[in-house]
Amino acid sequence: MPPRRFHFRFLVLSLSILVALASVAFGEEIRWSVKTPMPVPRGFASAVAFQGRIYVIGGYSGSNLSRVDVYDPGAGSWSTRQPMPTPRTRPITAVVGGRIYAIGGVQITSPYQGGWVLANEAYDPATDSWSARADFPLSASTGFNLGDAFFDGAAVAGKIYVTLSRLGTSATWAYDPASDSWDTARSPVPFTYTSFAAAALNGKVYVAATGETPWGGPFSNGASFGEYDPAADLWIIRPSSLSARRAFGLAALGGIVYAVGGAEIDHGEPERTFFRAVGTVEAFDPAANRWFPRAPLAVPRLAPAVAAVDGRLYVLGGARRDSNEAWTPLLPLADVEEGVVVTTGCQPSPASLCLDQQPGDSRFEITVAYSTTQGGGRSGDARAIALSPLGINRGGVFWFFSADNPEMLVKVLDGCASNGYYWVFSSAGTNVGFTLRVRDTKTGRQFTRTNPDLNAALPVQDTLALPCGD
Repeated sequence: MPPRRFHFRFLVLSLSILVALASVAFGEEIRWSVKTPMPVPRGFASAVAFQGRIYVIGGYSGSNLSRVDVYDPGAGSWSTRQPMPTPRTRPITAVVGGRIYAIGGVQITSPYQGGWVLANEAYDPATDSWSARADFPLSASTGFNLGDAFFDGAAVAGKIYVTLSRLGTSATWAYDPASDSWDTARSPVPFTYTSFAAAALNGKVYVAATGETPWGGPFSNGASFGEYDPAADLWIIRPSSLSARRAFGLAALGGIVYAVGGAEIDHGEPERTFFRAVGTVEAFDPAANRWFPRAPLAVPRLAPAVAAVDGRLYVLGGARRDSNEAWTPLLPLADVEEGVVVTTGCQPSPASLCLDQQPGDSRFEITVAYSTTQGGGRSGDARAIALSPLGINRGGVFWFFSADNPEMLVKVLDGCASNGYYWVFSSAGTNVGFTLRVRDTKTGRQFTRTNPDLNAALPVQDTLALPCGD
């Protein structure tokens, strides 16, 4: 149970300390490597994975592109497919029913002017052909200024969900390829900012929204972040990203959402804010409800195309500005980087507990994140107490609010000889919401269990928690 006295010093930690603990607790990293560049440099393109290949569609390279280039990660080679009928930048791309859909977008006519594209076109990889579908139902305009409308989307369960912000209003629309129709009556996305990025993960759509003020003004917070459940037509606001930037790519891989690249403030002037490209990479873990910093890209870039294939993350193209003088054009990039997620092994820290399989191997990493509405709202990483000084290396204790008030006992047992699994047992004397995570650092497999806030925690007795073997 929560203590009667709240020790404020335990929760007021500097951002640098929180980031360091999060990086250790999450226990994974990305290793980036350079791959075969794209045939044509481009920024503001879209990428989608289909049957083990990456389709890079549209974009801008001094002109609006209609070309479609396909990357084969296994061969490290590129090929060209039938171009889109309608050239454009930043179309919403998604795969449904064996077809790739390109919805909406922008045709740029000058650095800050252009026109919206309402075309919705479907590509059939089997026949290398495009067909017209029901237009994107955005009201037409003769032109636009940045901040007039921004949108992105992702596919879940056979439909494509689009989030839109325009002139201070927001919406969520759903396109059904089966009936070739639009549903514009979904619950609106809870952000009305000037830039969206979207990705689908585990039946949900995750949307990052950046630019709390217009392009001419500063912004100081990370991207606002929301989770949409299409089945319930419900939005949940999640924690904002760690860094203040915009124009990044968003993609999901291995149960994690990654925000890649982008632009941060270089300097501001009375009527204009200047940005520079960055290689920043951050990862959101829905189970822990937290963001974690990751190794940056080798090549800083804004507006990259991002896609995940066969357990690897790919960042394709993007743009940079070599000078921050007024009206300096963006330089499109052809660079391609591949990110491989690797486990880093268990390293004891105040927020992580390392338990043995064999004596001294510290194979299992245990972390607990808590969050409660009690006491005005409290959340953070539980603090670990190792019992190894007592000769106990397969179990340990966690506290939430005070070191003299332990909340949980957790242990991992080797049941491989019995049923081929490692067993996880825990007991918690609390009604605080928490997520228990057990990671096998040898295989990278993870076990999680969540207790809802304001519910008495039930014991965990899972004898099928983690499979044995490599």
